[in-house]
Amino acid sequence: MAIARDSSVTHRAARGDDLEFLLRLRTLTMTAHQENSGATATSEQQRARVLSHYECAEILEIEGVPIGLWKVVRSPTEWKLVQVQLLPSHQRAGIGSSLVRSLALEAKASAVPLIVAGGQVTAFAERGLLHRGWRQQNGIGSG
Repeated sequence: MAIARDSSVTHRAARGDDLEFLLRLRTLTMTAHQENSGATATSEQQRARVLSHYECAEILEIEGVPIGLWKVVRSPTEWKLVQVQLLPSHQRAGIGSSLVRSLALEAKASAVPLIVAGGQVTAFAERGLLHRGWRQQNGIGSG
């Protein structure tokens, strides 16, 4: 399990009692984006999105306090970064960037391709986290 460069950020498997935090996190991080794009979601749709790949969900924490969500689906043939969400108070602090860098290095060392969800490809490329070999295919970026 990768740990962000800031060693105070750790992650652990999501549990059933994390659902309330994850729904609040989704609301805090996605509502404005969805409203701006005209793609509002019902509470049932928000819950379904949170529960998608829940078995792969990890809660990011600082000193035991949840600050975000990290979902990576790992199979023998590829790894897929599905979701990275941080509370607004912890965004732009290098946490997500550090996690993505660590994951990319881990995938390379394991000789498996790393697939990044389409919406995140642009954001990561702008921060210089994706190398020139990354491309977008059908909404999915791959290296």
